Amino acid sequence: MNDNYITVTEFAKKAGFSKQYVYQNLDKRFKDYYRVINGKKVLDTAVFDAVSIREPQDLKDINIVQPNHDLVRQLQDQINTLKSQIETKDMQLAEKDKQIAEKDHQISDYAELLKAEQVLRMAADERLARLEDKHTEQDTQEPAQQDPVTDPLTVSRENPSKISFWERIRKRLH
Repeated sequence: MNDNYITVTEFAKKAGFSKQYVYQNLDKRFKDYYRVINGKKVLDTAVFDAVSIREPQDLKDINIVQPNHDLVRQLQDQINTLKSQIETKDMQLAEKDKQIAEKDHQISDYAELLKAEQVLRMAADERLARLEDKHTEQDTQEPAQQDPVTDPLTVSRENPSKISFWERIRKRLH
């Protein structure tokens, strides 16, 4: 083969390109340097002047970052501070949960007391209604039929220091 030409594979290795890249750009970027000789695709050596060859970088050029010990120490201190704050918050949350449980217990106790009070009030209202019914029945009866000895109104009138509850209510209503 002529010394002025190089194969696509050799050019790709020396120039730092992949073979696929070179083959894809034969009709574009490398069009002026591309030839087919004896059925092989080759490039003129002048192609090296047209492209910038990527040279491997020296290890001296690589900037290796050294750890900053002061920064690491500061970050570690911040991490420790945050951990202690989280522990404090966890303890506070546990205390809040305990207080909430106590309040829930108190609420359930008060609900039971309220229910019992309502039952007692209903029973008292029923007794009061029965007594009022009994009292109205006694008022509707004729006074002649009532026995003056057993009539609570008469008894309480005879002894003014003993005024019945219903008599006091009746006085207020009239």
